[in-house]
Amino acid sequence: MGDSPIKNWNGISGDLGSKGLKSVDPHLLHKSVHVKYHCYSCPLGCGGFCYKGKDPLHRPEYETVLALGGLLLNEDIDTIFSINDLLNRAGMDTISAGGTAAFAIECFEKGIITTVNTGGLELKWGNTKDLIQLFEQMVTGQGFGARLANGSKIAAVNLGKNSIQYAMQAGGQELPMHDGRRDPGFALHGTVEAAPGRHSMGSQLYYEMFGLWKKVKCLPKVKFFYLKNSRYTANKEKAAWAAACSCYTQLFNSAGLCMFGAFLGAKRLNFFEWLNAATAWGKTPEEYMEIGKRIQTLKQLFNFKHGIDPMELKASERAIGNPPLAEGPNEGRKVPLDQMMKDYWAEMGWDPQTGEPTWATLKELEILELVEMQCGVWEKISPQQGALHSTGNRAKPTAGSKPVFDKEVCVSCNMCIQVCPVSCLSLSESNTKGLHRIPYMENPALCIACGFCAEDCPVDAIRMEVVLSSKERS
Repeated sequence: MGDSPIKNWNGISGDLGSKGLKSVDPHLLHKSVHVKYHCYSCPLGCGGFCYKGKDPLHRPEYETVLALGGLLLNEDIDTIFSINDLLNRAGMDTISAGGTAAFAIECFEKGIITTVNTGGLELKWGNTKDLIQLFEQMVTGQGFGARLANGSKIAAVNLGKNSIQYAMQAGGQELPMHDGRRDPGFALHGTVEAAPGRHSMGSQLYYEMFGLWKKVKCLPKVKFFYLKNSRYTANKEKAAWAAACSCYTQLFNSAGLCMFGAFLGAKRLNFFEWLNAATAWGKTPEEYMEIGKRIQTLKQLFNFKHGIDPMELKASERAIGNPPLAEGPNEGRKVPLDQMMKDYWAEMGWDPQTGEPTWATLKELEILELVEMQCGVWEKISPQQGALHSTGNRAKPTAGSKPVFDKEVCVSCNMCIQVCPVSCLSLSESNTKGLHRIPYMENPALCIACGFCAEDCPVDAIRMEVVLSSKERS
């Protein structure tokens, strides 16, 4: 009823047809399971081995079945099993692989790519034979599949021709198989989480299932009946739902609790009581939720430290109803994502315009000193919001200074390249011992003398020095 995206998020279940829907019936998947596997004492047992031929295969989960089935209009359940096994053995995510394949099919449909580009592959909806070849190429890094192996966003950037509009992703992560046009909470969490494009962090449905207001009394209670249209209203209450989901999920993830267990509800689960029994901390549910908020805030700060703009993690326009679908369960639905993001950031105690945690929030969470120690000197840039911004260094380098590398000391750990906010460094020649590649200034003009590379070098192989031109030296 609108939860499952079809045909690269641009179709409805009718596009798959009754035959196609029957081919991926979950009862067929269940019947194919010969042996179940699961965590110790789990009453659910979500894993299962199936036999298709002689070798045992993992039972595909819902996300995989849809990403390799309905998203591609693939009606062949055996193909889903075989592609799932291929991707599992290669360590390639099935959701991302399916979403990227759907992107490629739509680009082929629109004439952006042809068989000349694909090496003869006819990338059409439901073309099982060529789909298998495409996934094999993505895994082996050969043929046209090699251009898709890093996901739909990078493929779209390299392909150009405004193909990015057909890449259903958030921050480069392909979107999961729960439609935010049905539950706007999925669209919001897929965007505002530090690791975007995930379905396991929160939604409006998740908040209802968690039932946190029964233990955390400051949280808003969900009405027993409400109009479906109210889901699409951005307001403080919805923001409180979303922030609570983020904090609670970070909390139970850090404790090792299964999400399916959390869905039983806070009143049935006694999770907060279990934490006190295990730790003897004697904390209230509100205090434990603050721990989750601290984790969420630290993750957000990590992104800022590495130059990631939260606005760049926004979900693709089509996935939030821009433009809305003309038919089906989500007909006319549009998610007010921009306002929902601002409301969520404000509820978390972050700057509602930028998503950056405020000084007041860091102080409240007792992590301000840690942030100063790890990220350098921070200063207020907005008296109204008390937002923070890193000046980049504890010991500010002299203007015009550049990194100088000690080839003898460098261990080629690549840390300097990872922390460089402007991507001006690269690895090149070997050091004098001939054992390692060493970093060098690939784009000196881009260097902003931030000093991150020198600060983060674990062996002190980098120092910041003022480099004078021959004219300046004379």
